[in-house]
This record gives sequence, C-alpha cells and structure tokens, in this order.
Amino acid sequence: MDIFIGNIPDYFTEADLERIFHDYGSMATYKIVEYVDDKGDERRYGLSTLLPDIEAVHAIKYLKDYKVDGLPIEIRPFYVRARKHDQRHGDTDIFARIFHNRRKDDRRSYAHGFM
Repeated sequence: MDIFIGNIPDYFTEADLERIFHDYGSMATYKIVEYVDDKGDERRYGLSTLLPDIEAVHAIKYLKDYKVDGLPIEIRPFYVRARKHDQRHGDTDIFARIFHNRRKDDRRSYAHGFM
C-alpha cells in the first residue's frame, strides 16, 4: 500500500522517512517527490510503499499524530487522482472526461424514466 506523507520540512530525506516507518512493514520503499504547482510554488511530499498492506494500515493509524520539529505531518493512503484539466499541457484528462460524460448520461436517463 502506498502512503502519502505531507507537510514535511525542506530538509527531509528518504532516510528520515525510513526512520519514521522502520517499525511498520517488512518490505518498504521511500521517496521524496518535488514539483512546482500551478501557482509556481515549489512543493514536496514523501511516498512510502509498505508491504504487507495490513502493516501500512497500522502505520497510518499509529502515526497520524506524528510531529516533526513540533509540526504535525500528514500521513494517509496515497491514491492517484485524475485531473479534470491539465493547464500545463492544455488538454483534458481522458478519465475525467469519460466520468463526467457518464454522469451526464445517467442523469438524462433518470430524467426520462429509462435506464
């Protein structure tokens, strides 16, 4: 299971993530992701993949109040989200389009009494 670790300090490294999660998961990988958001701000977050999944669930549960330098970090399951519109490339995400169109079709079907 992939775990998102947000609100981490700028100096944080993969070794720091490993120190936090070393008691959870017999097989684990750690990664710091850095990117520039739509507003031009630099952002970073950590990713950890823990196996087996039950140990990842325990890590999320027991580390939810974990603090670094007195500031809480965000620890939750990591899920990839489809973006409705990708401004960097000027194209619309195909999955968001399909989902949006499907919802419109469902509403029309209910309004007309068919399914």
